[in-house]
Amino acid sequence: MFPPHLIEDGKQPPFQFPVLKFGRSRFPKVMFAVTLDTLALSSFAAVAAITVTAFNLEGVIDTRTILLDYDQQQRDFGREINAQTLRFWLEDASASRRFILTEQIGNRLIADDAISVLADFIADHKSRAKETRTVVWTKGIKLEASILEQLAADYDTDLGITYQDWADLRTLALLTGVTIGRFDGTDGAPLTAPEQALKVIEGLQKLNLD
Repeated sequence: MFPPHLIEDGKQPPFQFPVLKFGRSRFPKVMFAVTLDTLALSSFAAVAAITVTAFNLEGVIDTRTILLDYDQQQRDFGREINAQTLRFWLEDASASRRFILTEQIGNRLIADDAISVLADFIADHKSRAKETRTVVWTKGIKLEASILEQLAADYDTDLGITYQDWADLRTLALLTGVTIGRFDGTDGAPLTAPEQALKVIEGLQKLNLD
């Protein structure tokens, strides 16, 4: 039951993950994956877009991308726009990234409104699933969580996600052997939110939840 790639000399450790004892009922009926498209790699990075995916163990349910006014973030709070990251964006061939960076300002939200949209998306899907718990997966707790928490604090807005709600895909990958690609992309988001959700599902399935 323990992931084979973490067992040395074929000896299984004398315990099981709690999830294996409780099975699928341990997990919320809906979880969330969040990715950010940022213009720097720090907690004070300006955020160009937030993408959130609702999912469960059966698959992806819904995804939304929220475009933010990153210039306003810089004017209001001096949030960071890094030249090297901008260069990466401009050289990136991805049509989705070009759209996120160049979409007209009129279609972008001030950060506090964008955070409210994110919180409403999460609350709505929890309500539909009759789920009280909040579990939000990120590629690593340090970057996305810290940026969103700091952005919400800057604009004095309730993020609706507490420190207890974050879950870490890197740790799941270590425990299950799921391949999640590079973590050194200059925008900090080598996986899209739906891709990230599918990796979480793959990892949890490797834990043999049935």
